[in-house]
Amino acid sequence: MWVENHINFKEQGFTFGGEFQISTSNNEKLITLSISDNPHYFPYEFGGVITSVTAILGENGVGKSNLLDLLRHILTNQAEIGEDWIAIFKNELKDEIIPIHSLDKYKVEINGKLNRYRCLKPKKIRRNHNIFDEPLSANIDFLNQTRLIYYSPILDFRNYSLPIINKFEFNISSNFLLYNDKDGNYDIDPVIMHRRKNIERQYDFLFSAFGLGIKNKRKKKEIDHTELDINIPEHVQIIFTRQKFNEDNLSLETRDLLKWFRNKIGIAYGKVNSMPNEAHEKLSIDFLYSFLLSLFSSLALRQDISQKILTLNFHSFKGVEFQDIALEFFEKQKVISKNIVVPFIEEVLAIIRSTPFEKINIQDCSLSIPFDEAFEIWRAHNRYLQFLKKSEYSSFINLDWRDLSSGEKLMLDIFARLYEVYSNNIQACKSIKFVYILLDEGEVGFHPQWQKEYLNRLSSFFRYRFQHKFQLIITSHSPFVASDLPKSNIIFLQKMEDARLSVVCSMSKQEETFCANIHTLLSDAFFLRDGLIGALANEKVQRLIDWLNNKSNDAFDPVSAKALINIIGEHIIKQKLLEMYNNKMGIDADIERAEEEIKKLQEYVKKRRQE
Repeated sequence: MWVENHINFKEQGFTFGGEFQISTSNNEKLITLSISDNPHYFPYEFGGVITSVTAILGENGVGKSNLLDLLRHILTNQAEIGEDWIAIFKNELKDEIIPIHSLDKYKVEINGKLNRYRCLKPKKIRRNHNIFDEPLSANIDFLNQTRLIYYSPILDFRNYSLPIINKFEFNISSNFLLYNDKDGNYDIDPVIMHRRKNIERQYDFLFSAFGLGIKNKRKKKEIDHTELDINIPEHVQIIFTRQKFNEDNLSLETRDLLKWFRNKIGIAYGKVNSMPNEAHEKLSIDFLYSFLLSLFSSLALRQDISQKILTLNFHSFKGVEFQDIALEFFEKQKVISKNIVVPFIEEVLAIIRSTPFEKINIQDCSLSIPFDEAFEIWRAHNRYLQFLKKSEYSSFINLDWRDLSSGEKLMLDIFARLYEVYSNNIQACKSIKFVYILLDEGEVGFHPQWQKEYLNRLSSFFRYRFQHKFQLIITSHSPFVASDLPKSNIIFLQKMEDARLSVVCSMSKQEETFCANIHTLLSDAFFLRDGLIGALANEKVQRLIDWLNNKSNDAFDPVSAKALINIIGEHIIKQKLLEMYNNKMGIDADIERAEEEIKKLQEYVKKRRQE
């Protein structure tokens, strides 16, 4: 791909995969592309459905994400005004090289010297400027048979307020899903909805891909050595949450009923304090109260104050105990079918009563239960929510993988999002022949050990779960990614001196990256400038050196200086500083001894004179 002028890049070319050598020459109004076979190309096999992997590496601000955004526009048939580029595609079935461009100012020619492929004449896209066609189409015919998946875990609250639909792209980035997961529920906190949807995707992935959640189907240990290879908890935490809503939107009768319920709950809490199964009874009350508030919240969102949807009042109930009254209420109410609500309540209450005492947390209104039981509660809860309108969405059950680390949740989240979008939108679609997958800094948040395993796990996941062939393009800061790929599969980006533009580093200047030692890669100036030591530690050591050389009056003394030297981890630096310290202390000691001798001599001379 060649870009005339795009944010960080000016007249810059990029090669995705090292099979070909491509150069451009710009002669006034003519751009000539020269393409030839790369004599040093090694056909690195990624296995299965993965046709190619390219990593875009560079420091913050160099333009990695901007380059991905441009790729997203091109590969999803968008024709953004102001984006001028040349893109070269390879068709392996027809042995063709297909140049496409959007340049209005230039004529484009191609000179190809290839053994296998024949180069087609460059074709200029025809932009569709109809503003009602979202987005503007580039009309590249063969891209109609492709789809693009874009993932990024970065959450910088980028604005996705406009519902722009692009049928060629599936955006599963955190920024986009934070908006999209609301699914029209504008009165619900988007962060809460996004968290809920994330867990739902993870559950569906584990259920669909591995059968977890189905009794006696598959054991958890069977997934320990697949692409996940993370510690899926035996138990899941179920949390009952109490909805807050504007009670002024309820009718007076409904508000009185809610007040009456709260009074009954207070009495019920007082009665269970002395019971042997106090924890189970309190959690049962919490569950029923949370469910009641969810339903009343839905009524408030329906403006029950004017419609008076709930016609029941506290005179309608025959029960005495709160739990009996609550069950009677859910059977009599007409908001949600009792065939959905009552079995759900009975199932949850039965699970609460059978849960061991040590698995119940009254303070959090939660219980920890086996995966399959949690999955059944989750499904029943979702059936209840489906009966509510989107504008009345009022979830009162949350799930949490309490025993998973943030890194494990992130790894599970990557696979769950990819699995959902592929299985729901691409897998069964016969018209889709190829998929582009763009992952923007997907390893952010991983421990170095998992960064080292990142590409391998992705490769395993795609081999197990994908049937379509695809090209993978990733951005990263990590030298571990570089170690997994030949340098011909890496685009090295660096800032120019004016810091506004970035360039692709010449491949000939880069050392071989595949299977390279991580320490060696980090030592390369491309990854780290000014050495491998943290800037704060480097500053402290430099101040110590100045003090040892008598160049400063810094706040060091012999004790603090020696203490700092003792905690230095780099052996060579430590030994050198220790040598400088001993020299300084040795000179000072000699001076001190000489001054003491002079003082004694002066006292001796003075004494003799007095005699």
